[in-house]
Amino acid sequence: MKNMKKLLGLFLVVTVMLTAACGKKPADEGKNNKKDNDKQPIVNTEEGVVGTKEKEGLKFENTSVVVNSSGTETTYITQVTNTTNDTIYLQTVNIHVKDGDGNLIVTLSGYLGENIAAGEVRTITSSTDSNLKDAKTVEYEIVKPTE
Repeated sequence: MKNMKKLLGLFLVVTVMLTAACGKKPADEGKNNKKDNDKQPIVNTEEGVVGTKEKEGLKFENTSVVVNSSGTETTYITQVTNTTNDTIYLQTVNIHVKDGDGNLIVTLSGYLGENIAAGEVRTITSSTDSNLKDAKTVEYEIVKPTE
């Protein structure tokens, strides 16, 4: 009986030790990698890029240019308002993004539909694999339908 108690006690101790050892996480598991947490998206706040502009009766405002944390993709969003009293017919809006020397970085394409009614507000969202964090100016080109 004494040997049985010792054997049972030993079995219990070994079982507890194995359970504790096997259930233990590695020291760095579950912790966030500090390098990954330090990376944040980059927002271009250059007035020449995000400032309000007007072109052929269309007002471009509330623009945001956000580069992902790895610098491999940029999302360009702008709100477009028809400020005229007439419907504007168009195919696309070309968005020419330039650097500080006026050199073209990329031309983005925005689609608003075939027309935009007087006073109507629409949004252009365009993405590119170019990093636009250093862009300094934007020029809009309204592409009209061919007649």
